[in-house]
Amino acid sequence: MTSSYEAGLQRVPGEAVAALGARFYEDERAVLADNEPAQAIVSSDPSVVAS
Repeated sequence: MTSSYEAGLQRVPGEAVAALGARFYEDERAVLADNEPAQAIVSSDPSVVAS
């Protein structure tokens, strides 16, 4: 069985995995410092449905 983390990595190009991990780390640190979690804006078009 594949974990959610592993499934997510399958959707990320290999060269982007380190940068993604850094974003998760920075977000976790920000949340621990009582800041809002980061939200990635995928599209500015409200008619585009998130998948």
